[in-house]
Amino acid sequence: MPEELLGLEEQYYSLVFSIVPNTQDQVDFTLPGGAYLSIYYRGDHHHSRLHAVKLLEYARTQNYEITTQPIEITHIDIHETSLKSEYVTEVQLGIHTQHSKAIHSFEQDS
Repeated sequence: MPEELLGLEEQYYSLVFSIVPNTQDQVDFTLPGGAYLSIYYRGDHHHSRLHAVKLLEYARTQNYEITTQPIEITHIDIHETSLKSEYVTEVQLGIHTQHSKAIHSFEQDS
């Protein structure tokens, strides 16, 4: 369950994937549809755990049902720039709500 991440002291990934355009090729994994909480931040991607915890805590305060493990998506990383201050990372958490709407926010690491 996603709550288990709150006790982790190190970065942990259970799955790594690439987003590809619509394809007829066989794929190993498909992200489930539905509502997701989402937070974007700038800076080193090693801060994703902190932001995942924020999403988990927010989901709890709103009584949302958590439906996925946190998902980290790097939009800008070492492949686009050598400056960590320019990295942009998104952390998503699948949820189920009565209204099924996603919440978005943007933060910058200092």
